[in-house]
Amino acid sequence: MVAAVALAFVGIAMNGWFARSLGSSEAAGWLLLAIRHGAADAVTDRRQTFDTVMRSVEQSAQPQTEAVIRMVAWASRGMLRPAGDDFAMLRLVLLALLPQVGGILLMVGRWQAAA
Repeated sequence: MVAAVALAFVGIAMNGWFARSLGSSEAAGWLLLAIRHGAADAVTDRRQTFDTVMRSVEQSAQPQTEAVIRMVAWASRGMLRPAGDDFAMLRLVLLALLPQVGGILLMVGRWQAAA
């Protein structure tokens, strides 16, 4: 995080000096520095707002996840407490494996029919 902020300030300073080297006045160079700095603040604010909204959408996008977490905890009598990410990974694994299993079943079915 500190490195990103440092690089942002270096970029702003470089743009100001570049504007100055192209023949703009010193005031224009400082104005460019101020504008870029203000734009960076605006981008940071928008990014924080976006991250907050995305977290709320992620929580509401999978309403059944919370119910499944409670069911697993109830069925295991509190010994297992999965997180929402655990179910996301399970869905990913199933999305990858189910077509493969279907292909294997088709292959076995054709092999038995040919024999």
